[in-house]
Amino acid sequence: MDKEVLRDIWHGQLPLCFKLHPDDVSGMHRPEPYYMMVPRVTYFPIVLDRVVKYFNRFMDQSKNSTDEMWLDFDGQHIKAHHPIGLSWDLFGTSYELPWRLILHFSDFPSKDLVKCNSKASIKSIFMSSIKEADALKHKGSVTKNMLEKDQNLLWSSLVNDKFDQFWSINKRLMDRIDNELFRCIPFRLYFPDYTYIQKIIKPCTIEKQLFFNPNLLNHNQQLQQQDHDGGLQIPPIYAKDTVINNKAHKCSHSASDIEEARLDSRAHRYSTMLDLIQCSFSKRLDDLLVDNFNKPQQTDELIDVKFFRYRFLSHGIEIPFDTPLQWLSEHLSYPDNFLHICAVKKEDKIGTFTY
Repeated sequence: MDKEVLRDIWHGQLPLCFKLHPDDVSGMHRPEPYYMMVPRVTYFPIVLDRVVKYFNRFMDQSKNSTDEMWLDFDGQHIKAHHPIGLSWDLFGTSYELPWRLILHFSDFPSKDLVKCNSKASIKSIFMSSIKEADALKHKGSVTKNMLEKDQNLLWSSLVNDKFDQFWSINKRLMDRIDNELFRCIPFRLYFPDYTYIQKIIKPCTIEKQLFFNPNLLNHNQQLQQQDHDGGLQIPPIYAKDTVINNKAHKCSHSASDIEEARLDSRAHRYSTMLDLIQCSFSKRLDDLLVDNFNKPQQTDELIDVKFFRYRFLSHGIEIPFDTPLQWLSEHLSYPDNFLHICAVKKEDKIGTFTY
């Protein structure tokens, strides 16, 4: 793993502006907004203590229960158990920074949100996600043998923003056991209505692609020309006919049964972001493609990625389609060990982010 990439992702921050909802203000004086920088990878209940303390003197004391506290942005209710960076990528990217949020202490929208404003509640959800991710990657073997003090250290290092301390434990969850790739890639693909797709996908595949990326094909042609001219050949990570040697890359687990191996006895290729999109939209292509798209006349005709109606973001970064999922999982997973990817409509402007 590339530690510099991990460090850059961890230290990504967002500037936030909190305003207290007028219904929760006591008296005539309205408080000034409260500004702060927060890590993208953390959760709102972890960082809101200072905000609540600031607004407390301006509030009706009968309404200052944190159990009833919630946030909204432009009418969209924000889920407290989602990482802050995920919520920004879903709802805020077409707006200017700082991200302007309204803090409420009354009229909790129980139909849309679950009350989980305490750090204890978020910790429970966080640890459940880590165990689920480990089950997908390693059959749960890492968390099964993890001491309670190490689990507590994972959480406390996130709360206290301690990168090295966190990765001293998290490295075990991200290591390749016996140099094998992960069994499956833990991911969730979110839409602006907060619904998400979560499916089983492996880091290697023999599946035929439905899509093609012209920019990537041009890149591969350049690589092939370099090889023809006597330069060093770099095998393309994503191409329709890419072959990866099973033994060299420990992809033998990808052929899940004899029938699968019989159908394609060749070696496997790395699964990429494009494979994740294909897996996620396999039964809902109409949701992925623009309205004026004309379906191919031939069933084996590939679909150009320019017809996608979405960009796909994580940590504010638009993910290149040819990025291997194994690399993404190792480097761009949030601290809960899941890849949280947002589908943002192309007409929405992608906002700036701070590293």
